[in-house]
Amino acid sequence: MEGVSIDSEPPDREEAPGWDAIDAVFASMYPGQQPEHWGTEIPSRVIFGGPEVLDGLSAYAATQPRVHWHWVTYGLTELYEKDGDDPNWSGWGYELVMRAPAGQAWPGDVLRNLANWAHENKTPLQVGKQMDLKMPVASGAPCDLTGWGFVSDASLPAIQTPHGRVEFVEVIGLRPDELALWREQGGEAAQAAVQGRFTADFNRFVREPILQ
Repeated sequence: MEGVSIDSEPPDREEAPGWDAIDAVFASMYPGQQPEHWGTEIPSRVIFGGPEVLDGLSAYAATQPRVHWHWVTYGLTELYEKDGDDPNWSGWGYELVMRAPAGQAWPGDVLRNLANWAHENKTPLQVGKQMDLKMPVASGAPCDLTGWGFVSDASLPAIQTPHGRVEFVEVIGLRPDELALWREQGGEAAQAAVQGRFTADFNRFVREPILQ
């Protein structure tokens, strides 16, 4: 991932109560685990004039119901200090999460690009919405996915941090027929159809339809 460096653990931080609150949620889900972590190089961060919204991403090794990595972003919310005027919400009010095949780095690029797009366009990635790229999400390999859907993750309820509320918006890959169905039925119906499914299955480049 350009502009980021891999580390075995998140960087040392003097005061990052927002970051710590996110870590606490995942530590309770994956006790004793040290996640893979990608930290954004300081000159590349938006706060220092760079293009990258996120300060980093972590991927936790999950085994249930099948082996996969559970990704989470750091940077769409207020990680260090309270900068916004709304006391009820931390930053944008959400971080992105994604369940995807284990041992692959491409989900990190997807989450970085989505976060940067949301920041540049001042458009939140809300639960129930979808993004149709009208082209495969990956190049150089067979890929059935041409867009993304945004859903809530029942295993990750919203949390209250010192800087306000933070929700977790899960990203799932969608085929053209699934994107069309999403538009036809609406976000609420699509969200209901996804609930209870193993969402890492959506994020395989080559797959059969899941939403029908």
